[in-house]
Amino acid sequence: MNLMRHCSVLPPRRSKILCGIVALTLFVSGAVAHAQEKATVESLIQVDPVLYLSSDGIEPHRAAYEQTAAYKAFYDSGLVEAVFKLVDQFGEQGALAREVGEHLMNHGGTIAVNLPGPGGLPIPRITIVAPQGAKYADRLKAMAVELLNAPGAPLVDREEVEIAGRSVFRLQFPDPPQVEVSLWTEGEHLVVVAGIGAAEATINVAEGKVANITTGRCWKEYIAPYAGEGPTISRCWLDFEQIRKNFGEFPIPTPDQQGFITPNQFLEVIGLHELRAAVMFSSIEKDEIVKSIFIEVPSPAKGVMTFWDPAPIDLGEEMVLPANLMIFGANSVDWTRIYDAGWDMVEGIITLVNPQELEQVEQFKQMVPQIVGFDPREDLVGSLGNGTYVAVGADGGVLSIPGMWIRQKVEDEGKLKETLALLFERIEPLLLQSDGTVTLRHSEIEGKQVTSISLMGVVTPSFVIDQGWLMIGSTSQVLKSYWLQEEGKLATYKPDERTAGRLKNLPEGTISYGISDPTFSYRQLLAVAPMYIGMGQQMLIKEGILDSDVALPDLPPAELITQHIKPNFTIVWRDKEKLYANVYTSVPEVTTGLAITGVLVGILAPAVMSAREAALRARYRNEILDGFPDPQIDPEEEGTDDLLEEEPLPRPEPKNRRPLPLPAPEK
Repeated sequence: MNLMRHCSVLPPRRSKILCGIVALTLFVSGAVAHAQEKATVESLIQVDPVLYLSSDGIEPHRAAYEQTAAYKAFYDSGLVEAVFKLVDQFGEQGALAREVGEHLMNHGGTIAVNLPGPGGLPIPRITIVAPQGAKYADRLKAMAVELLNAPGAPLVDREEVEIAGRSVFRLQFPDPPQVEVSLWTEGEHLVVVAGIGAAEATINVAEGKVANITTGRCWKEYIAPYAGEGPTISRCWLDFEQIRKNFGEFPIPTPDQQGFITPNQFLEVIGLHELRAAVMFSSIEKDEIVKSIFIEVPSPAKGVMTFWDPAPIDLGEEMVLPANLMIFGANSVDWTRIYDAGWDMVEGIITLVNPQELEQVEQFKQMVPQIVGFDPREDLVGSLGNGTYVAVGADGGVLSIPGMWIRQKVEDEGKLKETLALLFERIEPLLLQSDGTVTLRHSEIEGKQVTSISLMGVVTPSFVIDQGWLMIGSTSQVLKSYWLQEEGKLATYKPDERTAGRLKNLPEGTISYGISDPTFSYRQLLAVAPMYIGMGQQMLIKEGILDSDVALPDLPPAELITQHIKPNFTIVWRDKEKLYANVYTSVPEVTTGLAITGVLVGILAPAVMSAREAALRARYRNEILDGFPDPQIDPEEEGTDDLLEEEPLPRPEPKNRRPLPLPAPEK
């Protein structure tokens, strides 16, 4: 209103021009602010990143999340809150770790790496977006300034600049190629970028001047088509084709400095020259988290991808599984092709790196049958069939060791027995030299000839070849349990209705499938967690980092958590163009939980170290002061004789004595 009043006192023509400029400025400013407030994470990521990792967190899909087994096991049980209470014990740094941890779990985050265009320097640009994280901008700036002001910090130019209406905090290395690290807020989001011209490039994407990620091939082919089937909570991919195109022709000197090879030549040797992209996204389906995986690699494959390019598995094979099943995997494996691919890779790498040694490698390959006494390809690998099955069963108790068996299909049983007999005959002199540390033992169990390899009598893997199968057990007891289960004398695994349905409806072209039940692992972890956490607290108390009366961990009972766990299920299949996989999980595996714990430990590590240093400094200061006389006492006025003549002060008696558990002695 004041501006309009000032405009009215100007001549009419100038008044209209000035008012127009003011109105346009206000409109543009308002449009920019509105655009920033409505900015989505995807609108800040440039099209076709070579690496993309994004998680939505819990909040955008809270209603669906609260129905999952994982939410009930971790949140409703109180496990997450118990972990954060332990984090709170570290004071201000612990409070910060809790705040950051809760923010990441609730709102997620995104990381994208874009490669430079043709002709640019081979320096990638990294974009990190923290949804709803604008409130952390000032803290990050203060931390950056504090680090740069520390002794020995690198010389970095820092400035606040305005780019397209945004206040950008920029750190730039003065030496070429002048890489920058910048941060700013885009509406409620925090944006951190690194690279050459990273801030301008990302803001151009936000302004719509450069296409964003939703217009790229991977997004259109994989993420967008499945968006309506269920809440998509995370997505990621690696565009390997871009890496090959951008860096595949860089010359690399050979070790003998006589020539050059390129990454594309090496990738062709190891079988990754046709790999395009690997894409994965996770969605919520009822009480499960489903991961969908796509790997663009054609068949027939070579090199390392040969392992993932066998014939489909025989779905008609039936076998008994232990009642307390932890893990079961059924895999189609073409051992002969893998053996040949291994030698092809060795010869190919030698040809690239040092062709003069290729003849020696070929001679060694021809000598292997003479060295071991049989042809590994024809007599050992060639006698195996297409079918490898693995099972791990859990026993109750904290100190129990799971039993494991492997069943391998055998095409030529007689040849395999003869080959293994020759192998053991060759290694017998080595066993004699071990002075009984390693021995071969033969026994008959359930009418079958079992061979065991005893390692100091503690580890005794055992195997038998019978009825077209090579059966390997972690102990002979495991083999006997399997045979008793086949006879119906021991209980066997009974899949739940959902798992049984998936086993009956495996897709065409299935090359692998598996079942895993994390219940045992979580019970074991939760059983020992209080002990290890208590030991850790005691060490920190001793170091002066935690108070002596710090609370012990208040973890929920294991049964409260594991009652929600259902078996996880994995299917892998392929066609001529791609490899596919679906992973159905009720709760993450224990390794995932340990990784999250590692992030919290990483956040707390500076606090622990600084607290430890402060405690050490205080102790050393006290020790130094104790070693010198009090500066307030004049040695000439206060004589040592007077001090020696003074009677020692009587020891104070406690007011209320505690009753002893046993009668106190008279003296």
